[in-house]
Amino acid sequence: MATTDIQVLGPFRLFRNERLLTLAGRPVPLPAGAVDLLLELVDQAGVEVSERDLDEVLRRADPARRSSLLAICEALNIALSAGSSSHFIAQVDDQRFVFLGDVRDVAQDLAPSPENGTSSFAALPSLDAELVCRDELVTRILDRLQGSRLVSLVGPGGVGKTTVAVLAAARRARDGQAPVCFVDLAAVQRPGAVAEAVLLSLGWEPPASPSEGRPAIDDCLHGALLGRSVLLVLDNCEHLVAEVAAVVDIVLRSQGASVLATSREPLNTFGEVVVPVGPLALPESAPHTLGEARAYSAVDLFVVRAAGRGVSTASLSVDLPLVCEVCRRLDGIPLALELAAAHVPALGMDGLLERLTSWPVASLGSGGSGGDRGGEADAGVEARALRRHRTLEAAFDWSYALLSPAEQTALVRLSIFRGDFPFESALRVIAVDGEDPTQAADSLFGLQARSLIAVNLARGRVQYRLLETTREYAAEKLRTAPGRSKVRRQHALDCMERLERAERDWSLMNGKGWLARYGRLIDDVTLATAWSLGNGRDGDHDGDGDGDVDMDVEVGIDLVLRGLPMASRLGRFDEAIEQMAAALQALEDRARGRFPRQELQLLVSLRTMGLNSKRQVRHLPESDARVLELVDQLGDARDAFGACMSVWTTSAARADFAAAVAAARRLLALAEGSTVKTDVVDAAKHAAYAFHFSGDLRQGAAQALRVLELMPDHLSPSYYNVAQIDARVSARIVLARTRWMCGAYDQASRTADQALALALEDRPVAVCLVLSFALCPIALWNGDAEAARRHLDMLQACAATAGIALYAEWARWYEAVLDGTAADHAPQGADAWPEPYDMLSDMLATTGCSWLLPRVSRRVASGVVGWCDAEVARAEGQALLTSGELTAARGRFEDAIRLARASTARAWEFRACLSLAELEASQGHPAAAAALLEPFEAICRGAFQNADTVRARALLRASTQAAADA
Repeated sequence: MATTDIQVLGPFRLFRNERLLTLAGRPVPLPAGAVDLLLELVDQAGVEVSERDLDEVLRRADPARRSSLLAICEALNIALSAGSSSHFIAQVDDQRFVFLGDVRDVAQDLAPSPENGTSSFAALPSLDAELVCRDELVTRILDRLQGSRLVSLVGPGGVGKTTVAVLAAARRARDGQAPVCFVDLAAVQRPGAVAEAVLLSLGWEPPASPSEGRPAIDDCLHGALLGRSVLLVLDNCEHLVAEVAAVVDIVLRSQGASVLATSREPLNTFGEVVVPVGPLALPESAPHTLGEARAYSAVDLFVVRAAGRGVSTASLSVDLPLVCEVCRRLDGIPLALELAAAHVPALGMDGLLERLTSWPVASLGSGGSGGDRGGEADAGVEARALRRHRTLEAAFDWSYALLSPAEQTALVRLSIFRGDFPFESALRVIAVDGEDPTQAADSLFGLQARSLIAVNLARGRVQYRLLETTREYAAEKLRTAPGRSKVRRQHALDCMERLERAERDWSLMNGKGWLARYGRLIDDVTLATAWSLGNGRDGDHDGDGDGDVDMDVEVGIDLVLRGLPMASRLGRFDEAIEQMAAALQALEDRARGRFPRQELQLLVSLRTMGLNSKRQVRHLPESDARVLELVDQLGDARDAFGACMSVWTTSAARADFAAAVAAARRLLALAEGSTVKTDVVDAAKHAAYAFHFSGDLRQGAAQALRVLELMPDHLSPSYYNVAQIDARVSARIVLARTRWMCGAYDQASRTADQALALALEDRPVAVCLVLSFALCPIALWNGDAEAARRHLDMLQACAATAGIALYAEWARWYEAVLDGTAADHAPQGADAWPEPYDMLSDMLATTGCSWLLPRVSRRVASGVVGWCDAEVARAEGQALLTSGELTAARGRFEDAIRLARASTARAWEFRACLSLAELEASQGHPAAAAALLEPFEAICRGAFQNADTVRARALLRASTQAAADA
């Protein structure tokens, strides 16, 4: 008996739970019951198993089977021979069979995945066979791709556009041309999400806040493709044609990129080459042999699919007239043919044709030669399209009618999923009314056997999905199905379980691998969240009542909270903020006071997420009192820690560092008693920031060094939270700034460079932080215009590419500083703030007296900020000096020296002494000037030179000489 869910049979993998055999990552087509038979034989490999036992296995797996045990064993051996000559089923005598070949159990997590080195591009979906019936069309598509970078496969639903696109892309990749990236747009419903879906499929993180600037996500997409050769397969474009066309225009700016799109209508964009995809060809007259008939693609597909279900070609040859008639009645539509072929083992050809003939839809009795040739020459395009639509709809109707009641229910319930879903999720949704899990699994496999569910082996994990046409059909039935509220509720609970798995896997995978595996789950989570919080329930009264409304609200809130890290990683800040607001409103309207812990978590997360939104930074909700009230009500240390983080966040957002220090001290105290290791790191990281900007440079540096001690560089960060900024980056920002202010200029630059290197491995917002808070200001303080311009260019590009409006604003103001513009004449963009907000104002004040705003002086005087107090005093002195108030200027320079010494900010002290020395020298007091600068002679003569040291060295030399001459 197997000890794991996956077994290796030579080059094959046998997925036990999913009853799936794969070769080279693709499912092997087998008749109904074949995998159950193989499982029984593999479990007893090398041991003879009786015919009676195997017949019983087949009876349980497929009660309506028409294929014999021998036929199924033969089908298995044919499939196994494609990959191995040492694994097969041997017939010992008339009544005994044995499986020969080695069998090895493996862990599922050993399956290949992008984080273990494979491509980060989304792979093409698996096909169970490469159909020769489409060879001519595939060749035509490849020819078009040689001459055009945009080819659209256009045709009605069910004609096989996706299959043809996958076949063409796979063949092109095998020929050694550009790698392929598959993008399924069927589940994409949110406006603006097409580019995001493309980025995810390319293995890139979407921008942080695309809704705050469309150019940002476009630039990000262009950057992801720049210099790369890739064929993008954009599948199911019809519901987003205009947006897909806009994204394609961006994609094609990269010379190495090409696009193969599938849609029910053209994209109507420049350079598009449209390849029509219609029904398969049908015989115009009655062929004499099956071989002749298979020259027509409709018959060939039907025969291939029926044979894959265990129907012998000999029996199909006998029933050739019936085969051709079925293909004609189905108008050569591939999906309809596949649905019909799946029922041949149970109905036989005569029974299948009888069902089709009796079905009350006119198009099924149309006869005619159909397909791509003959019989429709006199019909208009619209009439043909309508008939094909009706044929496909009718094919779904009769295929649905042939399902067992359990299979019908399963199909309808599974239509709740927007994207791929695993085996366990399928069982949970199918068995929502408490059905037996075995029966639920049988229903799932029955749907798979009838081509109503597709299976895909993605990154070593089996995933199921409904083709979009099938999902649309089943979802329409779900809208009026009894018990649909239970299905939606179970879907929400399933999303919760999958989010919990994503959280557990965060520390085990790199960011791109994690996004590749879980990123598309966000579409299902968004759907489930909206329903749980009360949106999208119109007409959802199905006789089972509203259910447990409190539970729905609680699940919706939990979905919002657990989905925040994913939303942050995907850059959906504004969407997440809206969901948190909706959750808080649902609490207010439907469950007031019943979920205090979740309310607290929402308030805390809303503040943190708001830091990445320009609007939210300006207008963070002032709800500290409610937060503290909830903490007192709950009396829990974990809640207290989160609440203190929340208070710290709002304090930092207001640039009130006195309040931030108070919150940081509480965080440090709570962390000391915590058993959660990350609490200590978080507390130290936030304390370092608060102490530093409050002016306590020594304490800030100590906390930053503590972070690095707790998180050495050889360990990967294991955070799974809303902010997700590597604490080592934050710590080095504080250290770089502190070292510069303490006069260690060269160390400061090295530390800032280290922070940038780490940030580049993290995420765009981390890069923006390093550039805005360390590299740009340090370059400006050094007077190094070249370095400042280089860092500014990087900040502008990163903020634009990632769509982070907050740091785009920092870049705008830094550029004004470099251009020598005074603060009251800084250029304003269409969406710029009237003036820089407090944190940015503080930073700008240290770049020159022309950037000293009155409110910065007031902030320093009030004690809410301290790191720049000495430099602000010096800038005030420079302003007084410019206006001729020499005595007052001297007083402010002396104040600056005193403040700098108190905070050990030797660089600020050096600057203040230099300003005072220049004043003394200008007043004819060279000895006094030299005395002020002599303590800094070592700095002036050091290896690292900046604008301050160059000026000071020249003044010291001149003053010393002048004093001697006097």
